[in-house]
Amino acid sequence: MAAISVSHYSRSDRELSGYGVFVAPRAEIASAESPTAQWLGLAFGVATELNVSDDAFMYRESTGLVLLYDFDGTWASMTSTVAGTPAPVTLVGDHVLWQAWTDVPRLAHGSFDIPPAIFRDAAPDELHGLATDGATIVWQLASGLISTGFYERIELWAAPYVRDVSALAPRFVRVLGDLELGSVGGRWYAYRDTRPDPDEVGIVDVTDGSLRVFVPPGGADVLDDPIYASEHEVLVQTAIGYVRFDPHELLAEP
Repeated sequence: MAAISVSHYSRSDRELSGYGVFVAPRAEIASAESPTAQWLGLAFGVATELNVSDDAFMYRESTGLVLLYDFDGTWASMTSTVAGTPAPVTLVGDHVLWQAWTDVPRLAHGSFDIPPAIFRDAAPDELHGLATDGATIVWQLASGLISTGFYERIELWAAPYVRDVSALAPRFVRVLGDLELGSVGGRWYAYRDTRPDPDEVGIVDVTDGSLRVFVPPGGADVLDDPIYASEHEVLVQTAIGYVRFDPHELLAEP
């Protein structure tokens, strides 16, 4: 499935302004004529984050509101009862998971049959960098706040994906040098490492904690977080264009 958010603004009639989300199979999304969901009466609206699965889609509106929709129009608010600004947000089936930004960031979740609630709380330590591929969930545990964004220790943790919080089985993977927002797929957690110059891609094997490093051809700079990771491919945007590589071909570091 694929989803596209379209905004429209009418200077003459505010009630015609708003935005809609079109959802359809990938091969049909370009010809979709009617939005699956539409919101009118807004001066200007935009979905700042949009995820779709085979079962549902969710969007995060610019105010921070996260709504979950199925394809028949049933919807549920995910953030009305959980404190904190949601970002990033991810979707597995109809299961929404997000990082709830408060004074002490935590992980939250909800679905059509799971009332929005805290998924994991490590207070006074902070939880960041939530990512999942539907098989593995990863996050970072930041402890010993020094100043905004800087900590004495940052750990990468992982667990098999579950919907039931009581079944969550987290385990320590590796110490990281900085807070990173990455992608998980297969056995790999890939992230942009901004400490070197130029930036590189760090790839952690979540099964044993070993690290691999990818430097783009010619030492080109990595421009953004990895777009996706899978067992045999990571895609990143670099100064010379989009580059794919297989983590299996990289040497493991301790």
